[in-house]
Amino acid sequence: MSVSEDLGPLASHCVVTYKDSFYIFGGTIGCETFALTNFFHQATPPFSQGKISWQPLSTMNVKSVTDPGCIVDENNGLLFVLGGANKQINSTNPGIQVYNFNTQLWNERQFTSQNFIPPELISDGWGPRAVWLQPGVMFVWGSGSTAQISYLLDINFTPWQWTILSNNKNDLDPTKDAAVVAIKGNAFIFGGFQMDDKKISNNLYIYTPNHGFIIPTQFVLPAPFIDGVVGVWNDQLSIIMLDANETIMEVVNFDLKTFKFGKVFAPQPMITNITTTRNRGHGAQFSWSDSVFIYGGTVSKFNDKFLLNQELFLIYRDVREGLIFEKTRAGNQ
Repeated sequence: MSVSEDLGPLASHCVVTYKDSFYIFGGTIGCETFALTNFFHQATPPFSQGKISWQPLSTMNVKSVTDPGCIVDENNGLLFVLGGANKQINSTNPGIQVYNFNTQLWNERQFTSQNFIPPELISDGWGPRAVWLQPGVMFVWGSGSTAQISYLLDINFTPWQWTILSNNKNDLDPTKDAAVVAIKGNAFIFGGFQMDDKKISNNLYIYTPNHGFIIPTQFVLPAPFIDGVVGVWNDQLSIIMLDANETIMEVVNFDLKTFKFGKVFAPQPMITNITTTRNRGHGAQFSWSDSVFIYGGTVSKFNDKFLLNQELFLIYRDVREGLIFEKTRAGNQ
């Protein structure tokens, strides 16, 4: 397979890291038809002269999907792709798909026998958000059009065990694309899109294994947002709010000792022309060293069609000098 330096415009894809590489799976390409892609690519830093070389990987025995939920098991070398929409004609949406980094194979027999996922987590074709609370124990946050659903998935057992945590609880808003991060065995859920009233949420929920869900109402997010990128450095959680209504890529810090939000940092001048109303880096919810990698996403809406970013690469660093956005490469905007 040849190496490519241009993946083209892409949105609704999955972005993860494993060891020293970035991986992108699925999504949509093109602006007119939202053509479904069936690709899986890898890139390994350092990037020469601001260019990224992508290596295409095998897509045999896997269904490509849009808007999946993705999570990597570092201990066992596995990529879990949760749900998402398979838009091929007469196709059904898959449950859990697993890529084995060790064998470089998709959906081996020991995984396909356990690919069940609760249907309410993927009923609308959107993959849930997932984080590890401890080795082998996954917290999964999802929602249907009006129902809020969350589960624990324990892969330490055979077969894997699902435990329901919440099912349309009245005090939890159903939110899609919330920013979810695990901190010391607890799950923090920030923001998201509420399907029932088409609003963007500014709620904060915390799930703890000992006490269940906690709703710290005094710690409301300073701005509602969707598609956030979360990183944790030195007891401080930083959130890049990719889609906060009309303002793009605002940043806010959350102190994990005092549970207080800091001031909201507006986008730096160099990135204000990157998007007009939206930037959906779907699935780009991870930190890598002291940085966050963001690729692609939806730029704006034109004649009821979403336009997609033409290969946009951003590195976010949280350093003592402040918040730095570094554009390593961007194509046509």
